[in-house]
Amino acid sequence: MRKGDLVERVRDFGESAYNEMIVGSFGIVLKGPYEKNITDILHNNKPWLDIKFNQLKRVIDILSEDQVYKYCLVDEYERLKK
Repeated sequence: MRKGDLVERVRDFGESAYNEMIVGSFGIVLKGPYEKNITDILHNNKPWLDIKFNQLKRVIDILSEDQVYKYCLVDEYERLKK
């Protein structure tokens, strides 16, 4: 997967509580893949959670239906063949 690829969300592992993209929807990769500490993302969105571990994951940023979804886990998406 790289910038400009068409992808479909095929799974929801439940590890990315901040990702609101629906399973079965499509989008275009704007940035990525790159590594991100996803516990930092969860802490910024929900500061009342007391997170005491680090978890690095490969993520991408996706444009879908005029919205940008940041830090989407690569493992939850499949690249569609052109």
